[in-house]
Amino acid sequence: MADDHGKMLRLLNNAMRNSHHTRFATLVLASVRREDGDVMLRLTSAGHPTPLIVRGDGTVEEADTRGTLIGVMPTVTSRTADVRLAPGRRA
Repeated sequence: MADDHGKMLRLLNNAMRNSHHTRFATLVLASVRREDGDVMLRLTSAGHPTPLIVRGDGTVEEADTRGTLIGVMPTVTSRTADVRLAPGRRA
């Protein structure tokens, strides 16, 4: 299920909404795989602040992911970002 972040979020949302407890959550779901010496990072946010990516040269990027809280609404909306992390050296 690591390849289908949307399905994982829907399952979690349904479980939390069907619980007898009134709770909600924010999260960033991440899965990682190696590709050609780099690391491919898949990020999906659900109501959580945008993840930041710090590059080897010190620049900071926001991951292009957003989404709704988990456990609140009947449906979850989310956007997944694929980020390539390459080897780098810090100054």
